[in-house]
Amino acid sequence: MKRSARVLFVVLATALVSPVERRATAADEATVPCVAAVQVVSEAGEMRGTAVLIRRDDTQGVTTFYFLTSARLFRGPDGDHQRISKSIILKLDETRSLDVRRNDALSDGTGFVDVTILRASTTDAPALYPTPIALNPPPVGTEFLLAGVDHTGGATTVSQRVRFESTLLVVGDRETSPMADCVGAPAVTANGVFGIVRECGSHRSPAISLLAMARSFLERYVPRQTTQFVERR
Repeated sequence: MKRSARVLFVVLATALVSPVERRATAADEATVPCVAAVQVVSEAGEMRGTAVLIRRDDTQGVTTFYFLTSARLFRGPDGDHQRISKSIILKLDETRSLDVRRNDALSDGTGFVDVTILRASTTDAPALYPTPIALNPPPVGTEFLLAGVDHTGGATTVSQRVRFESTLLVVGDRETSPMADCVGAPAVTANGVFGIVRECGSHRSPAISLLAMARSFLERYVPRQTTQFVERR
């Protein structure tokens, strides 16, 4: 299988399925996506997380990036109230960052879709390339990767295996302690990004919102004509 570049640019239940015996090699084959560190400041304080690049548009010297992160960075403790953001920053690397305008943080607004699109434009775009969206999550027992940043700001990945799966989420089998600010981190297989971390922490397995539940939302705000959605056959 042809591998894409593996460089990380740091910006950086309902029905449970029984475990299966076989372990797939999806984590070994997964393309590591471009991720960014996210800082959200609102009237309630500061939230930090991770975002993944799912699309870029280059038009007349201006590049527009579309990143995907968890909507929980923009909600209150109850998970429903949408907080008004004072600033949203995507950190591309040690020296470059992008400001996201409030109107370019796109959420479903209902609380049902647990992802947010962050849209930002620049005339000085680094070589960041998007990863396709995978609409089908891996089955129970299959390995996958979480991609993000470590506690020093460096690139890191954490291997996971699907422990539980439902129509809404997947739960991994290992803690994410090597990663900092793991909310919003992408879950990836060889097919692409299939989910976004919604809950994580020390000594806890990550809970991952599935992008299959957000397809209509994504198609509404990300240009459809060239958006890549990969479905398992």
